[in-house]
Amino acid sequence: MAIRPLCAVLAACLSLAGCADYLPDMSGITSGLSAAMVPPPVGSAPPPPVASLDPLSQFALASGPGAEGTVAVAGGAVERARVVRAYNAASGRQCREIVFGSGMGERAQLVCGDAHGFQMAPPLLRGAAR
Repeated sequence: MAIRPLCAVLAACLSLAGCADYLPDMSGITSGLSAAMVPPPVGSAPPPPVASLDPLSQFALASGPGAEGTVAVAGGAVERARVVRAYNAASGRQCREIVFGSGMGERAQLVCGDAHGFQMAPPLLRGAAR
């Protein structure tokens, strides 16, 4: 009785061995990939943003939480700016929450950095407590 299960296993192995002749060739599957298409390893830090000539980008890149300064904003006006917090977004970009103005005219703006410098970004939660 032990011979029948052994014969069944042997027959299954022999039939599967014949399937190898019909498998497609996978050796050239990675030949079309370039270094630019390969993502960075998981857990590696994203590269820091490249500094641009934009005054807001320069301020955001050079400043950490608590830093204050003046920044030329759209329209050529110069405003007081203060970095409230800095963090890395889930997208891998470096983000800074910057408060422009002072007193009752204070307004918060989120700026996030990518390969082209820091750019204004829409806040995720409007009216949320800081």
